[in-house]
Amino acid sequence: MSHEVNVCQLLGKPGLTRYRKDTTKENSGEQFRQDYLLPALQEHKHVTLNLDGYNRYARSWLNEVIEGLIVDEGMNPIELKERLVIKHDLLPNVVEFCNEFIEKYIRS
Repeated sequence: MSHEVNVCQLLGKPGLTRYRKDTTKENSGEQFRQDYLLPALQEHKHVTLNLDGYNRYARSWLNEVIEGLIVDEGMNPIELKERLVIKHDLLPNVVEFCNEFIEKYIRS
């Protein structure tokens, strides 16, 4: 069963900060990963991370969301690649950027 996690529906506008401690808002990369994306991956076999609706994601925010699944949450990068689809209809380079985080750990 597939499940979609839509950043803009959940946060409105994602933040620019990597960690919860760096903001008073509920929109850091760490918060999004821990509160939304990780639970979705724990509950569903396949998850789509929908980045549509916002075009100025901070690299550090994306890094914390995606790479944090491997580094902080202990997910296997090969399994993550098989289970997580990242999409942004207008910015394919953002999708490539996110997928590179996962590929880096598969190669190492």
